[in-house]
Amino acid sequence: LGRTMHELFPPETAARFAGLVRQALDTRAPVTCDYALPVTAGERHFSATVSPMSEGRQVVWVARDVTAARVAAEALAERERQLRQAQKMEAIGRLAGGIAHDFNNLLTAIGTTAELLVEDVPAGSSLREDVEEIRRTTARATALTRQLLAFGRA
Repeated sequence: LGRTMHELFPPETAARFAGLVRQALDTRAPVTCDYALPVTAGERHFSATVSPMSEGRQVVWVARDVTAARVAAEALAERERQLRQAQKMEAIGRLAGGIAHDFNNLLTAIGTTAELLVEDVPAGSSLREDVEEIRRTTARATALTRQLLAFGRA
């Protein structure tokens, strides 16, 4: 290209790249790095290897644009997060359904007992009013249980 890193890149990026070149030349071993460069529509992400030439103080810089792979990996991570969230909600639904089913069994026993008691308690008795309150409360709890069962099935 005939231009230096300092002509092509912002100062901090050029300084980082110069350090990578020095490291590759000093160690006589390839150095890898990942970096992003600003472009008109955001950023492009690259993965590069800086390898020293067999002779002299020259390097070969091979960079690969990994923007698409990075975007795909981020999209996959988001879908996995959404799947985990959906699985949690499904588990909560199953738990709610199981609790509602067990609770409904208890309410059936309470409601049946209250029905039997109301037949044995004389009208006007304070005990009868208590049993009637048990029946009303059981009916409200049964309605709530139906909502939980519906949530568990959804």
